[in-house]
Amino acid sequence: MPPSALNADHIRQAFDKAGLPLDPSCAQRLADEIACYGSLDRTIAALSNDDVLGPLKDALALRQIRSERADPALKIARLLQEARDLDARAAPSWAEAAQFHGSGQFRRNQGDHDLADQFLARARAAERWAAALEDKALDLRLQAADLQTGQALRTALRDMAA
Repeated sequence: MPPSALNADHIRQAFDKAGLPLDPSCAQRLADEIACYGSLDRTIAALSNDDVLGPLKDALALRQIRSERADPALKIARLLQEARDLDARAAPSWAEAAQFHGSGQFRRNQGDHDLADQFLARARAAERWAAALEDKALDLRLQAADLQTGQALRTALRDMAA
C-alpha cells in the first residue's frame, strides 16, 4: 500500500503491531498530513521544516515501523541498542546506590541514625530504579532474541524447502 493511501486505521494498526500505542486523534492527524503531502517522506520533510514536533515524531515512528517490517534486522538492532542504552543509564544508579549505602553505614556508625536512614532509603530507591532499567533492558534483549530465533527458523525452513 502506498503511503498516500494510509488512513488513520492503518496507521493505528501499524503502531499497535509495533507495540506503540497511538491516540486516534494523532493517527488521524498523521493520516491527514500524509494525504496532504502525498508521501510519508515528503510529510516528514515538511513537518521538519515547520517544527511541528508531535506529528513529526509520529511520522518518524511510522517510517521506522515500516522499515522494521521490511527488514526485521533493523528492529533487532534497535532493540539491542535500546537495551545497551538502558544498561548505560543503570550503571550510574548502581554506583549512586552504593555511595548512599556507604554514607548511610558511615552515619549509622557515627551515631546519626536519622541521617543514616535517609541515606539508606535513597540507596534502596536508586537500587530499585537501576533494577527496573535492567529489567527493561533484559526484556528488550529477549524480544530481540525471539525475533532472531524466528528469522533463523524461517531461513532454515526455506533452505529445507529449496
